[in-house]
Amino acid sequence: MKVRPQAAEMRVEQPGAAAPAQKPITERVLNDAYGTVARSSAPRLTPPGWYPADYDLQTLAGAAKGELARLGYPLHRPEEVRQLVFTDADHTFLQTHAPVWVRRKDNGEHFFDPKTLKPIAVALTTADYEGDYARLRLEHPNVAWHDYTLDFHWYGRVDEIQRSKPIAPTMHALREYTRDDLTRAFVITARSSEAVVHGLDRFLKKRGVDIAGVFAVNEPKKMEALGLNGPGMDSAKRKALIMAALIQLHMTNGKPPEKVVFYDDSDANLVAAMQLLPKLFPRIHFEFHDVRHQGGGDFKPVCVAVSSAIPGRLMQVHGAPLSEQAIAEYKSNDAPLVAPSLAPYLK
Repeated sequence: MKVRPQAAEMRVEQPGAAAPAQKPITERVLNDAYGTVARSSAPRLTPPGWYPADYDLQTLAGAAKGELARLGYPLHRPEEVRQLVFTDADHTFLQTHAPVWVRRKDNGEHFFDPKTLKPIAVALTTADYEGDYARLRLEHPNVAWHDYTLDFHWYGRVDEIQRSKPIAPTMHALREYTRDDLTRAFVITARSSEAVVHGLDRFLKKRGVDIAGVFAVNEPKKMEALGLNGPGMDSAKRKALIMAALIQLHMTNGKPPEKVVFYDDSDANLVAAMQLLPKLFPRIHFEFHDVRHQGGGDFKPVCVAVSSAIPGRLMQVHGAPLSEQAIAEYKSNDAPLVAPSLAPYLK
């Protein structure tokens, strides 16, 4: 049995009373709020080094609320929410086969393999398009790579989403979670087009999953509006911060939801979330699920970390504690993805 920290007693506000001003969530505020609970058994709660000093999470939460409303997802009775579920899309609940082409910036021409004279796409057998692109640049050091960029056109196509197959185990879990009236589920995707927001929503609704909102964390204008376009702010960190903002939105009189669950196939995304979220919200019970490719198009969600009895710390499911170093070095062993035929995407 896992022992969870006791939640603080909820205060009852008088009708018409103004809500107390909330301070930005910083390391100092965290330790003031929770240091008494954990002082005898846990080190100081220190967010990861990439978390900006004196970051105003409350401001980001307000901006995220406005963005949800703009997209047609008004916040629904947050005071009733006991559980939040966050999920990635590609290779998490959606079997994605769309290529990421390498093209010239000036005229859009493909980069062709010098040996086969065929256009090259990255991330065909792995979800790590940034790593794939880095390896391609190393393989061809004499190419003027500053003239090229990655083309995510097919990741912005709603019809491509509708043609994709669901990943059954994750879809089943999401369906069960969203049947609970006290649970809200959000999609946090690394896609960069706002067009996919309602495409992903429709894909899930067709399969009985009622989502509370979708964030595409690499959509440039949206990230600028949310203040998440600064130097060093990559997809993984944006995802973690958006999830933190959504948790903050569901705080009631300082009391957070009881449980938060996160599904993703990317090691980097899981690491950033595991580093940040338990430190910002040590009274929440967290579960982190890695959706691993087993081979042949089969995926399996594996719970790789849960909250321990020490606020702000994580452990493996069987109880072994996870050090900060173990979290930072987390890496799963996935089978290569099934490479798609590129012919349909060359038309």
